[in-house]
Formats: sequence, structure tokens, C-alpha cells
Amino acid sequence: MCELSVIILTYNHEKFIDEAINSVINQITNFDFEIIIGDDCSKDRTIDIVKTYAKRVKNFKFITHSQNVGTTMNLCDCLEASNAEYFTYFGGDDYWINNFKLQKQYDFLKSNFDYLGVCNKIRAIDFDKKISVTYPREQIIKEGISLKGFMKGRTFPISGVLVKNISKFQNWNNLKEVILTDRLIEDFSLSLILLDIGKIAVIDEILAVYRIRSSELNAQNYNSIVSFNDKYLQHIKLYSKLKCYYPNLNFNYFILLKINELFFYCLRRRIMNNFYEEYIKINPILRIIFILQLPIRTISVIINAIRKQMI
Repeated sequence: MCELSVIILTYNHEKFIDEAINSVINQITNFDFEIIIGDDCSKDRTIDIVKTYAKRVKNFKFITHSQNVGTTMNLCDCLEASNAEYFTYFGGDDYWINNFKLQKQYDFLKSNFDYLGVCNKIRAIDFDKKISVTYPREQIIKEGISLKGFMKGRTFPISGVLVKNISKFQNWNNLKEVILTDRLIEDFSLSLILLDIGKIAVIDEILAVYRIRSSELNAQNYNSIVSFNDKYLQHIKLYSKLKCYYPNLNFNYFILLKINELFFYCLRRRIMNNFYEEYIKINPILRIIFILQLPIRTISVIINAIRKQMI
């Protein structure tokens, strides 16, 4: 049996899937690992490309769906197909840039049994590779990742995290229910689950690249078919639903964050009527808090923009 499973989630990734798969195949390890690819009914050549690897790559599993089941169900199907002790996952449009990524993470977990998982710094780029942002911030790495910090917005790169296989836990059905809270948004719920179970460490080294989808790519990806308004509201609804599973946690920070992002998105595009039409549906108390915080948030956005220009 393989020590760990590398899960790649795909949907219309014909332009990128070769790079993603090869970045895993090129990993140098002293243990066996398997590749599990879950395709969510791609309409392009992604399936045909993956099949060529399935024929010649050892320890390779390919899961397909006859219709779109969503990112979260696709992930759960892949997890249940794994018998390994550990798993990691990422999207088919991302890739790894260090051939020892898996070994570094595996060695850490084998030497630090008090940790549930370990992630690493990533570089985020856009479709044209014009944007390059390193994540997470140095402050998060210095302070460490915790559930308390996460609920205050100190998030970490869940894509590529190496963690114990939660699908083999006795309470997997309950965890699966949490992951499936939303059809498309898997990263927030999974992050919450992992931090609620145990500690996550960060390797202070850039080992992977996360691709930020551009408008060209958005047209091909079912995750991006909905409008920006709907996407922000989808996140807000997710946070509200998760309160049922984690009643002791306060999700107001993330709700306010999405309201803030939606506000400035509509403001930049002069479609404020869209914002107010959707905004009135949100909790009145949070609406008041947002209005009071707006001057501070506006100043913060301006300061960050100036800093970026100075770098």
C-alpha cells in the first residue's frame, strides 16, 4: 500500500494538466505514493490527456463523473478511493516547483507526531504570470497556524497541504457532511476541519504555484460561471451554514470581509445598485458594523495600494 495519495481535481484543465501531473511524477521520495485524479465531467480534452498517463504511470487512479458533481463531492470521492495514511490535493491548473516537496512534508510529519499536517509557502500567479504573490504572510508563519488565528483571517494555503487521511477517521461521515456544505467551495470547510482536529505547520519555502484564474479561464470553468455577486453571497451563505457545525465559532470576520470585497468590486465597476440589492439581504447588525468600519477599511485599501506601487 502506498504511504500517501496525491489528489488532483480537474475540470477543463487541458492547458495545464500536463504540467500538474508531471510536477507530481517528478517527485523524488524514499516511499511509494499514488496519484488520484478526479475529473468533474470536463468538456475539453482533459480526460483524454489524463488517460494517456493512466496507461503508463504506476500507482495511478482516474475517477470520472458523467455529470458535474461539484468540487467538494469530487474531492470526497477521491479521498474515499485512497487507502493511504496521508493525502494532499491541488487543482489541475496548479503545479509544484520543487521535486522534493513531498519528501520534505513527509519527513516533517514523521518527525513531528503532534502535527496533523504540514503545508508550505506558495506563489500565486495569474493566467499571464503577471501577478506573483507569496503566501502565507511572514506574520502567519512566525505566529503559527491555529483555529483561533484562522477565524481572525490568518488563513493558510490548503492546496498542497500534506495531512493525515481524514477519510479513514471514524467520524468521516460527519466530516464529509461539513465538506459538502457547499457544492464548490472546499478550501474553507476543509481548513476548518483540519484546524479543529489538530495542528498544521508551515515549511518556510516556496514549493508550489497556485494559479489565479483569469477572465479567459473563467469562461471555461464551471466554478466561475456564477456572477461575482453570487460568488460573494455564496461564501456568506457557506459561513452561515457552518455555524450549525461549529456554534462556538464566530464567522462574522469572514462575512464582513466578503461584504467589503463585494462593495469595492461593485464600486470599481459602477454597479452599486447590484451591491445594495444584494446587501439588504444580509444580517442588519452586520450591515451596521460594515458601515461603521468602512472608513477604516477604505484607508487600509488605499495604504496597501500605495505600498504595492512602492515595491
